Amino acid sequence: IRLIVDAWAVRDRDAAAWITSGAGASLTGSTVGNVATLWAAQDAPAAAEFALTLPPGATREAMLTAVVVYWGSKDVVAASQWLDRLDPHPDNDPAIAAVATDRRVVARSPEVALSWAESLVGEGARRDAIRLIVDAWAVRDRDAAARYLRQTSVLSPEVRNQLLGSLGRTPRSD
Repeated sequence: IRLIVDAWAVRDRDAAAWITSGAGASLTGSTVGNVATLWAAQDAPAAAEFALTLPPGATREAMLTAVVVYWGSKDVVAASQWLDRLDPHPDNDPAIAAVATDRRVVARSPEVALSWAESLVGEGARRDAIRLIVDAWAVRDRDAAARYLRQTSVLSPEVRNQLLGSLGRTPRSD
């Protein structure tokens, strides 16, 4: 059924509406993600707007994340600007985390990546995103990454200390 739905999604945006209805409720998150990615390839802003019309929950989260990941791979600036207008909500965390931890965003501007990560609602999602960004940043500039960790107020002292301790184990790229 997944191949049929994928083929349908390439030709018809109604596939997204169908998979999110009761008729498509038994489909997996990966099928929702595939349909979202196929739609995003044709019109990422429309696919993202559709995802926002879904009720909160796993289907909305899967669709929004898949759209933003695809969109971000093609135009991270446009995807970021679109995400910037969303209200903080746990269902938006995976999509925002995908942009925050995108290797191109982290490489270009770890500070921007960290500001995205800091906006995550879920404490675990925020901590995990910050960890990924700081680890990548420390490979290039350990001192700057450590300075960020010492100064940030979005992490508990325990998590800050844990992350600072792990910087000592980050391999250098000298």
